[in-house]
Amino acid sequence: MENSKGLPFLTRKMLAFEEGAEMTLQIKTVSANQNTVSIRGMTKEGPFVLKHITGIAKAAKTESFRMPDVPILLCVDDINLNFSRGDLYVELSFLVNGVKIYQFGAGYVYGGNGLAWPESYRETNSPVRGNLLVTSSANPAAGTPVQITLGNDEMWKINAIHFTLVTAATVAVRTVNIIFEVNSIAVFQINSTTTQLAGLTRKYSFVAGGGASGATLVNDIYVPLPSDIYLPENSNIYVMVDNLQAADDLSAIDVYIEKYRTEFGA
Repeated sequence: MENSKGLPFLTRKMLAFEEGAEMTLQIKTVSANQNTVSIRGMTKEGPFVLKHITGIAKAAKTESFRMPDVPILLCVDDINLNFSRGDLYVELSFLVNGVKIYQFGAGYVYGGNGLAWPESYRETNSPVRGNLLVTSSANPAAGTPVQITLGNDEMWKINAIHFTLVTAATVAVRTVNIIFEVNSIAVFQINSTTTQLAGLTRKYSFVAGGGASGATLVNDIYVPLPSDIYLPENSNIYVMVDNLQAADDLSAIDVYIEKYRTEFGA
């Protein structure tokens, strides 16, 4: 049997040390939830099916399986549709006598998107790689700013941020700012060029690649964000308002994101 490059598949009998070699298939996963993935494959001796239970939420887990021979075909998939896009990262490797010799592949596994060796052509039904979500902050008390924090082992691509500001009757000119903080450092800040006076309700949308507010959208304020904002784990997003008054009501913020899992705490 030959692989896609016309070379014969390696088997134990081809190795000079074949009798004493311990061959192991190792899977490493990090996932949003604990569930089961399937490892299917074939050696010279025939097909096999293995099950791997991932670790608890966001915890990396490694498991090894003894192999009678060098795998010819391998596939890791979410056969029971337990995982959403971006929720499960998998690394599959081959060890001989406890030493990692080869990595068959690494990537996200979900639904119909598996990890295969020899590598096969895969095309998903969506152009994104992470999990598209809307995540919301807590609703702040009146007169206070709002904050949302990324979890451990997460990376977010920011697509949009939406919230509402209701200003009280106190006379003041309010200006809304969004601050992105990484490692306790404010790395950049986006300000609305449109201010808000007393006694008004305005809906704010900070949109990646978005444009300015139109004349017919006087109650909706659109502020453009850079197209590619990626935030690492434990980063913070703050909505701050200059001249925010005690009776002003700032809503919870909805953040439209593409979420990734940071593989193995890297």
